[in-house]
Amino acid sequence: ARLADALAALAPERPRAEVLPMGFWPAAPRVVSGPRDEALIMGRLVPIKGVDVWLETMRRLGDDAPALHIAGDGPERARLERMARGLPVTFHGVVTGPARDALLARCGWVIAPSRRLGVRGEGAPTGLFTACHAGLIPLVGDIDDAEALLHTPSLQRLPQPPDPDAWALQTRALLKTSPPHHEAMRAHAAQIAAARAWPVLGARWAYNLRRASGDGACSGGERGREQRGPG
Repeated sequence: ARLADALAALAPERPRAEVLPMGFWPAAPRVVSGPRDEALIMGRLVPIKGVDVWLETMRRLGDDAPALHIAGDGPERARLERMARGLPVTFHGVVTGPARDALLARCGWVIAPSRRLGVRGEGAPTGLFTACHAGLIPLVGDIDDAEALLHTPSLQRLPQPPDPDAWALQTRALLKTSPPHHEAMRAHAAQIAAARAWPVLGARWAYNLRRASGDGACSGGERGREQRGPG
């Protein structure tokens, strides 16, 4: 959000400027049977993602820690694999297509334990929005654009600065909430994430590209719908 505001401020015609996020392709619909009590981290394995802090949090959680799947690769992978020894963690590397969708279907939680490094912070990780759209409940660190995904921020936003003891305490409280509360968190995140799926977001991109090219062929009614956004 802060980066989008800064970019919009550079535009010569600010009322007409819109900074659009990166979209994602939704997972294929699947019938899910059985409990979705495992967790997923998706993204490049670099320090800002905070995966090392989450692994330390899992040690604090002990038997309460959900089994974790890590989908992604990067320079931190070897170190993280060493840290994860003895924990219920599976490293899958980069996953796409049906393999990605299968992971999304089996997991019930998406962990995005990002942290701020100096002045640099995370914006809107597409993996997080992809997982939320697929019905996973988000638990997030310091991510600028994640607030809207959180039904219960006091339980779903990890305390900052990163602290495995504080994270474990909050995660235990989150895991103990009722099934109806889980469903409310799941439905809220999926609804918010849907606006960034390419089938929806693409219409806004198309409208702005036509506007930038000077194509005024669309009707007033169509222009109004596109300015408001799909749905």
